Amino acid sequence: MIDLVLIKKAYAVSLIGNLDTNKIFSSDGLIGIIPNIFQLVSYVAGIASVIFVIVGGIMLSTAAGNESQIVKGRSTILWAIVGLLLSIASIGITTFIVQSLGGSVN
Repeated sequence: MIDLVLIKKAYAVSLIGNLDTNKIFSSDGLIGIIPNIFQLVSYVAGIASVIFVIVGGIMLSTAAGNESQIVKGRSTILWAIVGLLLSIASIGITTFIVQSLGGSVN
């Protein structure tokens, strides 16, 4: 039984290879990639927020007194701004976490 466990552990180690945990937390590893992913997502969210603010403004300007259209336009603008603020907050949170783990943010 012990031999079988040792064989399984040896096989698992041979599959993983020589895992260098220092490289995972370096700027080339996982910690270096996460800020880039969040930066891309935040740019996309920022662009989408601006587009939705414009759409909400068009809804408001073309409402012509239609109360439901006015409510939709205001709601669209409100949630676009909330999304933009959450995107900005996520950048700050991600930067804080990465720097706490010893990574660097460009």
